[in-house]
Amino acid sequence: MKRIELWSQENQTNPFLTPQLSTDSVKEENQTNPFLTPQLSTDSVEEKNQTKPVHAPQLSTDSVKEGLIKPRDIPVLELHQLQGLDATARLQMFFELIEQCSSSDATRIQIAKGRVCSELSILIHSYQTNHKVETWATLRNLFETEFTTEVSVDRAWQALETMSYDWGESPQAFTHRFICQHAVIATKLPNEKFPDRDKTIKRKLWYGLPVASREKLEGFLDEGYPLKKFIDRLEHERQLLEERHTPKVNMIPAHNQQGKVLDEKETNSSIHFPNSETTEDEGESLKQQIQELKASLAQVKLEKSSSHASPSRRETFTQKYCAYCQTQTHNLPECWRKPPLDHCFDCRKPGCRRARLPLCYDGSRSLQ
Repeated sequence: MKRIELWSQENQTNPFLTPQLSTDSVKEENQTNPFLTPQLSTDSVEEKNQTKPVHAPQLSTDSVKEGLIKPRDIPVLELHQLQGLDATARLQMFFELIEQCSSSDATRIQIAKGRVCSELSILIHSYQTNHKVETWATLRNLFETEFTTEVSVDRAWQALETMSYDWGESPQAFTHRFICQHAVIATKLPNEKFPDRDKTIKRKLWYGLPVASREKLEGFLDEGYPLKKFIDRLEHERQLLEERHTPKVNMIPAHNQQGKVLDEKETNSSIHFPNSETTEDEGESLKQQIQELKASLAQVKLEKSSSHASPSRRETFTQKYCAYCQTQTHNLPECWRKPPLDHCFDCRKPGCRRARLPLCYDGSRSLQ
C-alpha cells in the first residue's frame, strides 16, 4: 500500500510524465479546435463514394467542333473552281469548313461572304437584299442548285481518258492526279463499275514513253506486278532518257567576240536531235538535208537581193524610150519635140497640166 501511494505521489510531482487526457476531454477539444481535420470512418467514406460517383467534365461536341478551325484558315473559293466534275466536292468541303467555325446562321453567312471571290460575294449579297437568303441552309441549297451539275457516265469516263502522260513529267505526279480524279468520279458515281485503276495508270504511263522504252517495260504491265514497282522502273528509264537528251555543258560553242559566225562543220556537229527514235543513219540524212536547205536559202536571198537592187544610171539610159513621142529611138531628155518645162504636152501652153484640169486651156482635147 505504501508503494502505491508513493508511486501516485511521484506521478503527481514528476513534470516529465505526459498527462493522459480522458476521452471526454479529447472530444471537447476536437469540437472547439477549428484546425483539426475531421476523421471520417471508412464506412461513411464508402457510402459517400457509392452515393456520389465521380463524373469527368465532358465537353459538348458542338463546342469542340467549332474550335477546330478559324475563318482565316478556310481557302478562298474561286469561281473557276466550281467547274468540272469536282465542283460538288469543293462546295461540300467549303460548307463543312464554315460550319466548323460557328453555329450561328448569320455568322456563317458572313464568313462565306468573306471567304469567296468577289463575284460570289456579290451574288450572296444580292441574295440577301432580295430576301432569298435568311438562313444558312437556304444559302447552301442555292449554291448547290446553281453550281452543281449532274455527271453522266460517258462524261466521267471521257475525263479519265483525256488524261495523258508525257515522259518529261514525273510519273508519281501523274499518278497522284489520276488517283484524285478517279476518287472524285467514284464518289459521284458509286454504283458504276470502272476499269481497274492501277492497270489504267500503268497503261497510260507506258504509252507516254518512247518506243524503245516501251519495249523494255512491256513485260511489267501484268496485273500482278505492283504499281509502285512499275513507277520505280519507269522513273529509272526516264532518268536515262533525260541524260541521253540533255545537252552537255558548252556543247554548243558561242559566237566569238568579233561577231564571226561559226564554221559550218562546227554548227553541224553541235546539232542536237531530241527524238530518241532517230538512228545514226537518220541523223546523217537530217544533217545533209539541213545543209541543202541552208544552201537553197542562201541562193534565194542572193536572187532576191539582186532583183531588188536599183539599176545604175548608166544602165537606165541604155534602154532608150521617149514618153512624148512614145518611141524607142531616143530618150526623153534628148527629144526636140517635147514642150518646155511646165508646159502642156497637148496644148504646149505653160501652167496647163493634165493631172490638174480635165481639159486643156484651148479645149481642143479632153483627158481620157
